[in-house]
Amino acid sequence: MKKSFISAIRDQYTKVPPVAQADLTGKIVIVVGANTGLGFEASKHLARMNPGKLILACRNEEKGNAAVEGIKQATGFGRAEVWQVDLSKFSSVIAFADRFEREGGRLDILLANAGVGLDKYRPTEDGWEESLQVNNLSTSLLCLRLAPRLVETSMKYAGTRPRIVVVSSEMHYGVSFPEKVYDDGQESSFRVLSSREYCAAIMPGATRYAETKLLNVFFTLSLSELLKDTPVVVNTVTPGYCYSDLARNASAVQALADRIAKAILARSTEKGARQLVYAAVGGEEKVDTLRGAFVNLHRADEPDDYVLGEEGKKRGDKLWNDLILELSKVDGRVLEIVQEYSANRGAKST
Repeated sequence: MKKSFISAIRDQYTKVPPVAQADLTGKIVIVVGANTGLGFEASKHLARMNPGKLILACRNEEKGNAAVEGIKQATGFGRAEVWQVDLSKFSSVIAFADRFEREGGRLDILLANAGVGLDKYRPTEDGWEESLQVNNLSTSLLCLRLAPRLVETSMKYAGTRPRIVVVSSEMHYGVSFPEKVYDDGQESSFRVLSSREYCAAIMPGATRYAETKLLNVFFTLSLSELLKDTPVVVNTVTPGYCYSDLARNASAVQALADRIAKAILARSTEKGARQLVYAAVGGEEKVDTLRGAFVNLHRADEPDDYVLGEEGKKRGDKLWNDLILELSKVDGRVLEIVQEYSANRGAKST
């Protein structure tokens, strides 16, 4: 599907349906980036559904604690807690996953809400361009590390359909990568995408953020395929163009342009969060249609043609293989998890 500019504008002015409802009693929910913006608004909606525990996965513990208090004041919910995680550091993601394996118990919803936009190249201490590490590499690492606990929950609690929701964007439409990214003679796709040389051609501007959201869509399709023989539902969702602090790292000119565009087009953060909540708990009567889906306005939309068909699958397979290669270098559990579920799929097909 190719989305036209007019179609995108039409979506922005389409009335957002009411927030989806579910009974989350006894269930455990993780929301990444829950201290601000879409993550905070989604957390308030989910808190009203009475989960057994709501874990706010935040980089800044002080801001996370303020969010806990804000949720309590807004909803009366008192079982939210802050678990620190910094997506710009693989060690922090691994520590979070290790802690959850020890202390977390069941896991019913993982809302992977990561979105940082930068106006210039900035490397992390792990040696990656920051927006690529935060929006893609670390988000993928967290999803992969926690996937076994979601599968385990589905097996232990009859009728449970845990979900992994990756927050992407309609900005992925119309984006593509140069062929050198997929060149087998090159270093991994992600090394090319992270290089200072590659980024110099697209930064500053919105292209880099859109690229990371395209990678979110590719990842969702691949992870959904890996887990297709389990009850776990993996999808990706666009909140639409919303009021948020995504432009906090933008240049003065970009920030001004963003403010003008928001005044004309943006929906409220709360309305954008409704879409995240739908992807996490909505559509129970047709939940299998949400597997691998790109969710928009409470429905499964077709993503960009670039990720579909035979060529899209070749691109996705290359990106997936390179992703697992890179993540396995920092956490050996990744390859074990992928091999386990790949083997399970192979066993069921014979």
